[in-house]
Amino acid sequence: MQADDHAVEEILAEGRRFMVPLYQRKYQWHDTQLVPFWEDVEAKAIEVLEGTSKFQHYMGALILSPIGEAAQIGVTPKVQVVDGQQRLTTFQLFLAAIREVARKHECMDVAEHVTDYLFNKLKSKDVDKLTRFKLTPTPSDQSIFFDIVNEQYNTVRSRYQEHYWGGRVPKNTQMRALRAYEQFHRLVDHFAQFGSAELNTDSDDERETETIGDETDTTQAVQNRLEAILTALLNRMKLVVIILGEDDDAQVIFETLNSKGEPLLAMDLVRNNIFYRAEREQAEVEDLYHELWDPFDQPWWRDPAPFARPKRPRIDHFLAHVLAAESGQKISMRELYAEYRAFAVPKGKPRFQSVEDELRVLGKYSPRSLRCRTLCTVTNMSG
Repeated sequence: MQADDHAVEEILAEGRRFMVPLYQRKYQWHDTQLVPFWEDVEAKAIEVLEGTSKFQHYMGALILSPIGEAAQIGVTPKVQVVDGQQRLTTFQLFLAAIREVARKHECMDVAEHVTDYLFNKLKSKDVDKLTRFKLTPTPSDQSIFFDIVNEQYNTVRSRYQEHYWGGRVPKNTQMRALRAYEQFHRLVDHFAQFGSAELNTDSDDERETETIGDETDTTQAVQNRLEAILTALLNRMKLVVIILGEDDDAQVIFETLNSKGEPLLAMDLVRNNIFYRAEREQAEVEDLYHELWDPFDQPWWRDPAPFARPKRPRIDHFLAHVLAAESGQKISMRELYAEYRAFAVPKGKPRFQSVEDELRVLGKYSPRSLRCRTLCTVTNMSG
């Protein structure tokens, strides 16, 4: 294991593809994380403008595990993001917002500079077109993420217009990446035009920015502020980067570290465990995900199960019922992930011949829950 601290620019400037493994959850940052992130960047941007910046700000840790092709000539090296993917995704969404605000104000030098931290230059033996993106998120986030990074701001708004309400992406949206991008675009645009004047980030009132100032500053002033924001993120923010060695168990480290931050559901840990083992089996992981796991990542599963005790998400109760039906044993909801591990690998010996067989056992119970979903919907509509 190798650890060192690096500025964000050092991390993103090199030609490298950051791969978020399938077993990790989708992007989850809410305003409670986005606003402090913005306040940290804004404070450093003001220091840059005033020429008073002294210290770099630590943004946490990034844990990476190199993937096989790293040493091949003519191939963009790939690393698996074991921990820190939420933070890394936030950086990319923030950079995309800076680029689009720069385009809006015709600060094309800034916009062009940002692209170096969003895209890789393809090498001679790169065959996957997605290699051009610095970050490849989980499949459930790829569509919105690649559109944000690749498309212009108005194109994104038009393509995802059904997720807007009154011109904004609401706080309770399941499209967390879109909400983050919109918030960043709004905050960066306001800072570029008016400096550090207050903006109520908690309000969803589309009219509020219209009352602050009668006109924007000159294009040069706007460009200076955009450059300060970019400098603040790239040069004034640091991460502790930990590179795992061959003997380090990425999956165990992931589970240990995720006791902090946005809490993981038991089924999140199950997914982590299953797809980690699938990779070790050299199975077609993405095919398994799309065919057999994707339905479990739908938002409905994460809602609290009505009338069930204890109060837990539907997916946790579903998992408990599957384990009880398959094992004939009473299942502890408090130790649900441990119960699953004991079921899937009893006494260290796998119960199933392959991960695919294991996933099909989970899948065969899914239609019953989905029928319940339909019945609940019909009941609510008729009641």
